[in-house]
Amino acid sequence: MFFKFTPEISQSNIKTSIQGVVTGDGIASNRLECVSCEAYMQKNALNMFRKSLFCIENQKKYTYQKSFLVCRDKKEEVFKSKDKLQEEEYEKSLKFWKNKAKDEKDENQVDFQKIIGHAITYGQAIQLRHIYSNCYLTLKSEDLARQNGCVEVI
Repeated sequence: MFFKFTPEISQSNIKTSIQGVVTGDGIASNRLECVSCEAYMQKNALNMFRKSLFCIENQKKYTYQKSFLVCRDKKEEVFKSKDKLQEEEYEKSLKFWKNKAKDEKDENQVDFQKIIGHAITYGQAIQLRHIYSNCYLTLKSEDLARQNGCVEVI
């Protein structure tokens, strides 16, 4: 992604345009930084470029996947009670949520395959997946960024 940023210089009234690349590794730091093109090209260009790539994906559904994780986390509770009936119900419930979560993942993948090659329209819900770290860009609406009116992205 390329952005243009015009910083305000406090010592004079001169405004300078800086073109740069948004980069972040998602491993050593969960922050993104805008690196000027000059600094970007001086470093290891291939590595920096690879760290700057994002894949645009459809908004995914996670309802059943969350339910499966909640159910799976109750395993210790259920098996501590040593109630065979409760253990059987837990196993059925876990299998149900696991199947639903798998179906949900498959549906997300089918929806993603449908949008490949199509233009993104205004208002369409998307997610940005950082290719290098395989993590998703997240909007932290409760934390304001340094510039007025902006929110932090991690």
